[in-house]
Amino acid sequence: MNTFLEIIYLLFFLLYCYLESIFRLVVPVKRKSVKGKIILVTGAGHGIGKEFALEFSRLGGILVLWDINKANNDATADEIREGGGTAYTYVCDVSKLDDIKRVSDQVYRDVGNVDILVNNAGILHGGEILKIKEEDIRRTFDINTMAHFWANNDATADEIREGGGTAYTYVCDVSKLDDIKRVSDQVYRDVGNVDILVNNAGILHGGEILKIKEEDIRRTFDINTMAHFWTLREFLPSMLERNEGHIITVASMAAKSGSAYLVDYSASKFAVFGMTEALSEELHHLHKDGIKTTTVCPMFVDTGLTKYPQGRFGKILSPKEVALEAIDGALKDHVVVMVPRSIQFNVAIGQLFPYRFRRSLKEFMGFGILPQYESSKAPDNKHS
Repeated sequence: MNTFLEIIYLLFFLLYCYLESIFRLVVPVKRKSVKGKIILVTGAGHGIGKEFALEFSRLGGILVLWDINKANNDATADEIREGGGTAYTYVCDVSKLDDIKRVSDQVYRDVGNVDILVNNAGILHGGEILKIKEEDIRRTFDINTMAHFWANNDATADEIREGGGTAYTYVCDVSKLDDIKRVSDQVYRDVGNVDILVNNAGILHGGEILKIKEEDIRRTFDINTMAHFWTLREFLPSMLERNEGHIITVASMAAKSGSAYLVDYSASKFAVFGMTEALSEELHHLHKDGIKTTTVCPMFVDTGLTKYPQGRFGKILSPKEVALEAIDGALKDHVVVMVPRSIQFNVAIGQLFPYRFRRSLKEFMGFGILPQYESSKAPDNKHS
């Protein structure tokens, strides 16, 4: 099928999707039956998780309840049983993989295969970012999702100096809070306050979620997400004192649209996009509007992270193109910079389309990657 016919097909499919959506407003989709299905709910001891469990029980499901609080979990199970339902309870700390493995093995032995999994467990601290303890931030990600990169920039510094600029270099493992503290203290002594903080680095594995090792998933979040918190805790205080500064977060278009073989990467970039958006709100509430934030979302960039990028239209961006667009946007105090700029219009318009059409359009455009994950090899410490 040639491109013209594919476009015609897409337009007809768009019309079909709109008509289907209108039809479903009048004739809703019939519910599927969960009677006799085994349904596992995490965080079932209270709140939304408890209500999930109770409602699924009313619908005839067999409930498997996980919670770290035994008393609350048992209370939910008792309520289910009083209503004539069936419930199995397990105490599980979902922030610990060993505990999840142990309890899931017990579930398979006691109940059998799980038909429906409700990942509900979550915690929320709700405080100013600089006042939340390190262990509490780590626990938030351990429970709700899951710190940053190796920086060794001598070659870059040489190029800057050859061009007449000034550069200071530091070796820092930003996935380690102690290392960030040590190096940031050195920066303050050598240079002074930081005016613009660019949280840029990232890694990408690019494989099926069930084939990526636990340590590689954790490393994705350690490098792509968590270190933003640690660098903020070191450099944000001086910005707050002066009510002046700029934080540039390099995310990805994967933070706006998840893709196959990028489940861990997309999740880490979604997290950092949300973090920066929430930080901007927090700064506004603290009356620190002199501190700006910019989140950069580029398409595929030729950094070596993505070995097999796919796309029928457009081109692979160069790191220089992304940096120039990002700096231009930041200097104009843009909150979000998408690279190339045309993608911003596409994203906005795309939200008006039904989900099924958006997915078909993405397939038509060919955006994505081919699997590239090799579990036997350590990930490259390359920057996005």
